[in-house]
Amino acid sequence: MQISTKPLESDELVVVADLLEASEEFENFYNKERKEKLDIIRWFLDLDLPEGIEASADVFKNFIYYKTPPESANDAHTIAHEIMHLIRYKENGILEINPASKTIEMLAGSLNSMLEDSIVDKILQDKYNFNLADAYRKTIEYVETNFKEESSNFVGRLRHGINITNKMLLWDLITDQTALDEWHRHLKWIETNYPHGYKIATEIKLVVDIIGLGTIDQQGEIVLKLIDMYNLGEMISIPEPDI
Repeated sequence: MQISTKPLESDELVVVADLLEASEEFENFYNKERKEKLDIIRWFLDLDLPEGIEASADVFKNFIYYKTPPESANDAHTIAHEIMHLIRYKENGILEINPASKTIEMLAGSLNSMLEDSIVDKILQDKYNFNLADAYRKTIEYVETNFKEESSNFVGRLRHGINITNKMLLWDLITDQTALDEWHRHLKWIETNYPHGYKIATEIKLVVDIIGLGTIDQQGEIVLKLIDMYNLGEMISIPEPDI
């Protein structure tokens, strides 16, 4: 039986101190983006973050949750990524995806992440020279080491398909051929071990590539298309567009 613990609020300067020393990219990003564009962020050490999630941002509250004290260059990317989500929300807003029930919340969260993560990481790579390939390779290692059987239910498979699509979009940012070779090998591993999720991912990726992710209107168009493709009308909804 796992005992739930209450998130512990932390001092930001303590959280980022090691990162500012470990990563020149993070220091540059922190000074130019976090300090200039955001006011107070509340930070919480949360041991109950879902498995495989090291940090998470609540853009509506300006909260960041992290599972372990960040200290490495890879941690620097993780924390910069979450800060950038807050900045994106402040500057551009976010597509509001409303789940019909508590059980669908994680699906809606995965969909929001898929729509935003590659945009966030492109900024970190292009403006601040973060090494995304190293971070993404660690994800490959984690997934293959912690292999679990594919979900047998539709919502679980759809969520996994959305998460795989997210990885596909992130890897589209990478140009290093050695890293890409590893990714393509991993994709074959995914296809073998998660065939239903992989099939869904290829379908969703095609939709994203055709429509594009650049604006909230495009993101809304993607979600409406997925609602139609997978009969999600009773599970998720988005606000009617302004006329």
